[in-house]
Amino acid sequence: MHPLQFLLLVLLLTSSFTSSFIFNPVPRLRRPSHPLHASTYTVTLGLPPLGIVFEEVTPGFASGVVVSSLLPDSKASRCGLIRPGDRLLTTTAVKIESGTSKYSLVTVDATRLDFDSVVSAVGSHQERFRCDYVEMSFERPDGEGGGGEEAPDEP
Repeated sequence: MHPLQFLLLVLLLTSSFTSSFIFNPVPRLRRPSHPLHASTYTVTLGLPPLGIVFEEVTPGFASGVVVSSLLPDSKASRCGLIRPGDRLLTTTAVKIESGTSKYSLVTVDATRLDFDSVVSAVGSHQERFRCDYVEMSFERPDGEGGGGEEAPDEP
């Protein structure tokens, strides 16, 4: 991964879009609406910054990202489900219709995106779009995880 891509990701995922907005939803794990392999899971987190550091699966190609690390005391680390090595399968993103002021929340296949597109999709979630969460599906390479259990509530 290019050092500037890494720096951009860390800045995006660790800096707040608004200083006055505080949102700490309880992350939850739930069974995805579409059939996925048993080693997959879905988390719903608040708005960025999430504290996830991604790296490209295949540098220079649009083949998705994996979790490189989690920042301490971040939304992702407090969630307790996401681990380094997990591959991002899908993420929600705000889609703005060209030439209009219309927008919608869509789910995108992150396995076909390059690093910059994944960062843009995650970073598109902003309060001004009436969006208060990011939903992501991951695959755990060792086959652990998922199953549809509820995540423990945060204090």
